[in-house]
Amino acid sequence: MILLGRNFSTGQFLCYLLVGLWNTVFGYACFALFTKLLEEVVPQSYLAGSVLSNMVSITVVLGNLILRSDRAESRAFGVS
Repeated sequence: MILLGRNFSTGQFLCYLLVGLWNTVFGYACFALFTKLLEEVVPQSYLAGSVLSNMVSITVVLGNLILRSDRAESRAFGVS
């Protein structure tokens, strides 16, 4: 924890933890939802649920990163 203090501010570290928590909860919720929805249709619904939830979770994370980087570039160039 002391080494992290030199590289990150407290706010950055807390933001990092909150984003990690959000990604974990969102991923597990997607997995549970897809597994439950596919239970009657697919014999091994947990496999299909895992694939679908990973696809959705990765898309959401990458979408947020792309939107955040676009906003940062816009602020850097004075565009609102």
